[in-house]
Amino acid sequence: MLPALVLLLAGCAKEDGPASCWPNAKEVRQAPVVKQVVDTEGIVWVDNRTGEYFISSATSMDSADSGYVCENELPESLRSEGQRVVFSGAYKAKETAQVRPVGYKDYYLELGAISAR
Repeated sequence: MLPALVLLLAGCAKEDGPASCWPNAKEVRQAPVVKQVVDTEGIVWVDNRTGEYFISSATSMDSADSGYVCENELPESLRSEGQRVVFSGAYKAKETAQVRPVGYKDYYLELGAISAR
């Protein structure tokens, strides 16, 4: 029992794949890719309800995509609210019970590359 608890508390390793960092890793792995993005500008935020990091990226003047990222994929130097970033990756379908305004969508985001802007 103790070794299993240690593994659980240790988090995920990068080689386990990005989806394994989420509590619902199987759901994330199986979620369909909705779209790919390359060199997209965004801002890092923390969801107050869940403590998860997400990157908000405007898609027009009055809409935005929020990509929830695996904390292990987000470099520590970029883990601050309001941090501007440039990223590439795959948005995957994410079910959410949260009511969002029209034009705002939540996704899982598997990062391919990310850097400060």
